[in-house]
Formats: sequence, structure tokens, C-alpha cells
Amino acid sequence: MIELKDVSKTVTLGDSPITILQPTSLVVKDGDYISIVGPSGSGKSTLMNMIGLLDKPSSGHILVDGVDTSRFRTQVSLAYETEK
Repeated sequence: MIELKDVSKTVTLGDSPITILQPTSLVVKDGDYISIVGPSGSGKSTLMNMIGLLDKPSSGHILVDGVDTSRFRTQVSLAYETEK
């Protein structure tokens, strides 16, 4: 199961913050099929990149099988540094 809890994405352009994904919550259970549709610039690709763990949300949490993925990058980095 993948669960998004109030994930959003904000980037800074010059001095101005730009929200490219408004806070969004979603649950995708094992075996579910979903479609993500919307107009150009609505954040579809950003949302898919976060679901695929290619990008981190600016706020909110992504859980995979109940585990908060914000820990993953730290754990992978530590494992990599230990291997060196």
C-alpha cells in the first residue's frame, strides 16, 4: 500500500516560492489501478515522481506499507558510506 498524507511541493524561483503541488492525500491499496489526470501544469508529473520516490515532498509524508519513506534516503546514504 502507498499512502500520501498532505504531500505538497514548493520550489523557489528567484526570491519567490512557487507551489507546484497543493497538499494532496491519496491511498493506493495493493492491486489497485489508478489514473492521474489534470490540465498541464497541475502537478501530475511531480505527484508521480513523489509516488515513485524520485522526488521528496516539501511537506507531508509518503508511506509504503506503513513505513515513512523520509527515512529511506538517510538509510541508503548511511549504507553507502559504510561500504566505502
